[in-house]
Amino acid sequence: MTSALNTPYDAEAPHAVEVRGLSYRFVARRTPTLHDVTFALPRGTFTVVAGLTGSGKSTLLRALAGLIPNHAAGEMAGVVQVIGHDTRTTSSAVLASTVGLVLQSPDDQICTTTVEAEIAFGLENLALPPTEIAGRVQAALVRFGLTDFRCSHPHELSGGLRQRLVLAAVSAMHPQVLVCDEPLSQLDSEAAREFLTELNRLRAAGVTIVIAEHRLDEVLPHADRLLVIDDGRLVADVATKDEAPVKSELTSLRFGDAAPASDDSPAAKLSAARVAVLSSIAYRYSDSSSDVWSNLDAEILRGECIALVGLNGSGKSTLLSLLAQAGSPTAGHIAMSTETNRPDAVLVPQQVDLTLFSRTVREELEFGPRQQRCDIATVRRRVDAAVDLFQLAGLLDEPPQALSRGQRVRTALAAAYTCRPTLLLLDEPTTGQDAPTVAALTSALRATVGTDDGPAAIVFSTHHTAVARRFADRIWTLADGRLTETSAAEFSARSTAVEVPR
Repeated sequence: MTSALNTPYDAEAPHAVEVRGLSYRFVARRTPTLHDVTFALPRGTFTVVAGLTGSGKSTLLRALAGLIPNHAAGEMAGVVQVIGHDTRTTSSAVLASTVGLVLQSPDDQICTTTVEAEIAFGLENLALPPTEIAGRVQAALVRFGLTDFRCSHPHELSGGLRQRLVLAAVSAMHPQVLVCDEPLSQLDSEAAREFLTELNRLRAAGVTIVIAEHRLDEVLPHADRLLVIDDGRLVADVATKDEAPVKSELTSLRFGDAAPASDDSPAAKLSAARVAVLSSIAYRYSDSSSDVWSNLDAEILRGECIALVGLNGSGKSTLLSLLAQAGSPTAGHIAMSTETNRPDAVLVPQQVDLTLFSRTVREELEFGPRQQRCDIATVRRRVDAAVDLFQLAGLLDEPPQALSRGQRVRTALAAAYTCRPTLLLLDEPTTGQDAPTVAALTSALRATVGTDDGPAAIVFSTHHTAVARRFADRIWTLADGRLTETSAAEFSARSTAVEVPR
């Protein structure tokens, strides 16, 4: 790891954010998540916080917003000041009107029953006049493309649209500092570009932007500063105009690594055996007069990986839930293969926290095999394999909810994997993962598909087209109510979407 702390803390400069000697240890963790972090950000700047999964990025952002230490159980040392307010002594009301925070999971922030009410909620808590609230709500609906959904229940929206809603609600409060934790993670490339355009508008208006993100190739061109966090320590603070140190830091963290092309193509393992067959299926939400999509015909073959792509709201999560038999299509039929001692399908949803309920990671991984009444030796063998595959060594005795977002995603994936399903369904599995981890996970999963220890087939949704091309045998694209199918090579030739960092 190189050291490029060439923008030292300046106590005399007018700063929007000042952090001095910040350390923090969660009560459930044995070691600190942050260690002696110091930096300062001028007003009206755009800063990207980068780091491998579990490095402490989310903890740092929560400290900037005052959630740490005011709404978290742990021990904090050092000082965090935002627009001159010490986060330890300033009231939550003042901080809420000063700092806007967008968390990784949109469901953690949604609390009302309509899109319009969600945007208005924060404004009402600021006691703004009704006419001003109405104007800000309307402007946010238009700016974030939510006008057609103003009366919809937030939880009827796709994951990407829910994330966009949270961004709209926070932006409507006109914060002086906007802190975003991986806001692009569930946005398609078009929505991501629109959001970054809005961030640039806010910065031009004097708002200070701090964003943690793994999709660095998309955000760095807009940024002034890059902070690199490694194992809870600030190891680099560089201006993005200085290309050499920026490139050096990203290389040292291996952000340039993407999933490598493999000569061991899964296509060689395909057989005629069908895992699932979709016959003219359609789906319509209960409060809708039109189908999300109709007349979908497709099949899933043993030994293959299928990537499911499409814009936010195209129905990717809905299709995965139907394959998981969590609902039924409004027309057509899905036939699933049944294998002895294997569940037909297991789904890892976008909101992985809904699937984590055990006291430790170890118990989480053991739950599925124990429910299948596996013997102790089998349980241990499956858990050991999952720990290696999903890079969970050293975390087995930790509470799952105390882990970083990326570590929680890997724990949920591992728990599903230990069930040995016939069909493994993954909804945005690369969320919260850095590029090296994405490469390792996809390569490892790809190698196990169709084997005795792995799933017979995998279907995963993603907005990362590079992952889709390298990991999948076929690409399913949902658009305009239809499903089209291409090979990975065909998709690669015509794809113009943004790739993962490299």
